[in-house]
Amino acid sequence: MAKPEIMSEPTDLRTYMQIADELIARTSKEELADVARLLAINLGYYYERYGEVPQNTLMEMVRAETLSQEQSGVSIAGMKNLIAAVMEVTGLHYSLDDGPAA
Repeated sequence: MAKPEIMSEPTDLRTYMQIADELIARTSKEELADVARLLAINLGYYYERYGEVPQNTLMEMVRAETLSQEQSGVSIAGMKNLIAAVMEVTGLHYSLDDGPAA
């Protein structure tokens, strides 16, 4: 999956979550289904090579008020994957200066 083309890389999770939310808001239900399929295949590829990550561990991170540095890094990597998948499926692009663009 291609890395998102974001002009200057943010370092905080909230920024990546905001970018993902803005892109998702411009995505159709059918496109979101394709994004989910793409991410599922990505996850399957990871599982085949490195093994399964316990879902309860991941859900704890999703619901946590604060994250460790390692958890934050994992979450940012995940948001980058989500952003890249949405951009790949929809053809949208994102600029920190201008927001999402077709």
